[in-house]
Amino acid sequence: MYRTLHKALARIGAGCAAFLLAAGCILLPTTAALGQGPPQACYPRDYLLSLLQEQFGEVPVGAGVTGGKLVELLTSEDGISWTIILTSPNGISCMITGGEAWRVLPRAPKGPAV
Repeated sequence: MYRTLHKALARIGAGCAAFLLAAGCILLPTTAALGQGPPQACYPRDYLLSLLQEQFGEVPVGAGVTGGKLVELLTSEDGISWTIILTSPNGISCMITGGEAWRVLPRAPKGPAV
């Protein structure tokens, strides 16, 4: 009886191993491709700024520094489009993200809350 049970478990185990191997072969390339992400558009900063101004009418309206890199927000005058770029010290800028319908929010007044 133990020998029959052992053989049955061995067959089930072999079947499960084959299934997992097949699933891994299918899923591994998919997850590897997902981890790569979309290619970034990187150019010399001056070129990228002129490209965004010519194509979308976007100009820098805000900037800050993070991790030794310059982060800039560019918007079109009408707010139809916006782009965030990140510039490395070597002068190469990469488009991080962009979108539509940018609007400036009013700042809360300073002073004690009423």
